[in-house]
Amino acid sequence: RIGRKAMKAGLTYLHVGLGVAWLVAWAAVDGVRLIGGSDTTPWSGWVAAAAVAGVGQVLLGSLAYLIPVLAGRPPRLGRNLARMKARPWLPLLLANLAGILLVAENGLATFAVAAWVVDFAARLAILEWRD
Repeated sequence: RIGRKAMKAGLTYLHVGLGVAWLVAWAAVDGVRLIGGSDTTPWSGWVAAAAVAGVGQVLLGSLAYLIPVLAGRPPRLGRNLARMKARPWLPLLLANLAGILLVAENGLATFAVAAWVVDFAARLAILEWRD
């Protein structure tokens, strides 16, 4: 249910959901190629997009929930989860832009991935940690 309610669910839900969508798209594209008799290259743009935008979003979406949980119990937990959910559009835009650029085999994908990692690191930097 990626829609208006999903944006309220936050970064974790959206990253995991869109990451799985990238993996399904990659499986469909490579599956059609294989059934059609075409060869698939081991590191095509689709494979790179599945690794970065698919697996990467699932991993970072999971960490966006797990790290605040490990950082401390309530009330710190609620504040940390809110910090990780703030501005969910930015990392989603960067991650999916990186995926699109990787499919197109455009060199700008490196910058989108780097900006996405910097955004996640900035979110980690503002978390409250246990004493």
